[in-house]
Amino acid sequence: FEKMEDAATWFDKTPMTDAQRLQIGRTNAIKLFKLNLM
Repeated sequence: FEKMEDAATWFDKTPMTDAQRLQIGRTNAIKLFKLNLM
């Protein structure tokens, strides 16, 4: 596993729009927590 701090820094510095960042984070959370939101 990687350090959460390293992953968060990488994610924050990766060039993408705020909309793309939100979409990636939301989709990951839905899958991780098996939320029935899609």
